[in-house]
Amino acid sequence: MRDFDEAFNRVRSAVNADRGRIVVTGRTDNFIQGRPDLVDTIRRLTAFAEAGADVLYAPFPPDRDALVAIVTAVAPTPVNVLASPGDKVLTVPELQKIGVKRISVGPMLSTSAAY
Repeated sequence: MRDFDEAFNRVRSAVNADRGRIVVTGRTDNFIQGRPDLVDTIRRLTAFAEAGADVLYAPFPPDRDALVAIVTAVAPTPVNVLASPGDKVLTVPELQKIGVKRISVGPMLSTSAAY
């Protein structure tokens, strides 16, 4: 996991280089890297939003309250959530009510398909 300044500068550089051609996602992997620090997660995502990221992503927040805190802290920048079978997945209406704007399925479709 990159330190804060390096992560921020990478997102800012992507935004500056992009000039509207791609969607820049500001992502922090705190929760999947064994660093369940919600304060640091929000600090990073807020900085990425300020740098101009189009969408923000912190895979696998530990619970609904953490997700609500993230969405609230970074609004109005859209937040992405990964739908994953086996997790305590919230329904689409629940995610919408929280304020999630983007839902990814990751490998779920391919791992669910019968070969």
